[in-house]
Amino acid sequence: MATHQRILCVDDEPNILAGMQRTLRKRFAVTIAEGGDRALAELAQASYAVVVADMHMPGLDGAALLEQVRQRHPETIRIMLTGAGDLATATAAVNRGHIFRFLSKPCPPEELERTLDDALRQHQLITAERVLLESTLNGSVRVLSEVLSLAEPELFGRREALRQELHALCRALEIADVWAVEMAMMLAPIGRISIPPEILAKHRVGQALDAEEADILSRIPEIGSMLLANIPRLEPVARMVLYQSKAFDGTGFPPDSAKGEQIPMGARVLLLLGDLADLHASGLPLRDAMARLQTTPSRYDPRVLAAAVALFVEHADAAKVAGRRSIAVALADLRPGMVLRADVLARDGSLLVGAGMRVGVALVERLLNYARAGGVREPLTVDAA
Repeated sequence: MATHQRILCVDDEPNILAGMQRTLRKRFAVTIAEGGDRALAELAQASYAVVVADMHMPGLDGAALLEQVRQRHPETIRIMLTGAGDLATATAAVNRGHIFRFLSKPCPPEELERTLDDALRQHQLITAERVLLESTLNGSVRVLSEVLSLAEPELFGRREALRQELHALCRALEIADVWAVEMAMMLAPIGRISIPPEILAKHRVGQALDAEEADILSRIPEIGSMLLANIPRLEPVARMVLYQSKAFDGTGFPPDSAKGEQIPMGARVLLLLGDLADLHASGLPLRDAMARLQTTPSRYDPRVLAAAVALFVEHADAAKVAGRRSIAVALADLRPGMVLRADVLARDGSLLVGAGMRVGVALVERLLNYARAGGVREPLTVDAA
């Protein structure tokens, strides 16, 4: 096994920890932690493939520790060491912490090594699946999102511009599957492709909608969710998209009984960031937009709202976004991976691409085609490298 796959051994007895380290260090990269609190501190500083924890420890016992490891570091494989008479306790711990395996003490060194080999192989499978989701599938979704953005550049530009804020908010909330929330944000408007263009046009300019038109527009999340549910591995993304407009108090779409913690956490994040993006796009400074959100606290998860205030007002004070350094480039120098920091307009003043969009191959080709057909206003403003 590769030595970079680190193993954390946790016990409250220093002598036992020292013995485990002597036994295992010839084959494994082993770190020891005396007690559950120390183990959590270690996990906050570095990534570990496997955690081996004793069941009986003062304070944070093995079951409680491994449950927290599952919540905070879901890819880490969890193993418990337990006394022979603790079968019922161990079974409950397996159910609570989704523990990979539990071993009876005293555990022969060769059995512990075999178990660690199995655990490391399991970790490799899990991380390989994550790479598939975050690279292959994410790349496909990005292409889809880029194609959709050609139809509604302003809307998709606003969402793309919030990518950094999304990642910061997910970190603050300790959300493990950030890839799923990011995909949900990118694809949240996908249901709009089924809406008649005249309804979208009326909504875009703030024109009043009749009851039937308003009902059609309200079902964008449902349509988007149904489209995404047909794509393997995107089931959790589809659920977030379905509940993207559902308030924490249970009001909004879909009109079911779900509220509070029953709403997917990713959807609660999308609701706040979507409202924030709309207010910010209307001309409100970020601080004022956040203050507006705080006037309707029942709409948002209190934890999500508090984290957003801390990130975007108390700590950042809007300086992070405003402080990004931009440069002007000619269309001929536009490259995939650049981020647009100002709207791209045609010669007649019509919007081609909204500020915030990350440039892809399709977008470069589209702008080059526009330049040949009718012209594009240059230079373009992008993030400095």
